[in-house]
Amino acid sequence: HSRFRMRKGSFKANLQFFLLGAGFLLMETRGMLAVALLFASTWMVNSTIIALVLVMALLANLLASKTKFPTQGQAYILLLIALLILFLLPLATLATLSLPLKILGTALLLGLPFLFSGVIFARAFSKTTEPEVAIGINILGAIVGGCLEYLSLVVGTNGLIPLAMLTYILSWLAATRSSKQNY
Repeated sequence: HSRFRMRKGSFKANLQFFLLGAGFLLMETRGMLAVALLFASTWMVNSTIIALVLVMALLANLLASKTKFPTQGQAYILLLIALLILFLLPLATLATLSLPLKILGTALLLGLPFLFSGVIFARAFSKTTEPEVAIGINILGAIVGGCLEYLSLVVGTNGLIPLAMLTYILSWLAATRSSKQNY
């Protein structure tokens, strides 16, 4: 079964994917909690976030495969800006809107970080030479992100956003370091 073992240095080489997984789960949890506060029903929460993630993943893959914009660096900047807006804008702002505007506002506010993180993932994944290792390490990162979401009990749900921002900044640094080593 040695063929399923990672080679030495695989984790370090794929650190970006680990951190992308952790950041994604933190964003998803924050999204679930935000939608629960805005719409107050379990089926609406689950269907909204799942649909939003799927639509943004599709759009991110289309964007990454059909255009050069945004580059991975630009996508990181846009992701961090979108997360900062999400952090600074009180959810109460959306709660006062009519249902159609509330849905649209929620989709934009929560969806843009998923879109930009999806572009980052797609661009990074297209360059990997070991896709099975990258996916495995990404899933491991998602598990760690799932564990980190329990910090919301201490820092509050909005406190997950700076933590997600930190994981994405570290992911960007890991990607930058990795690309410099490849040249």
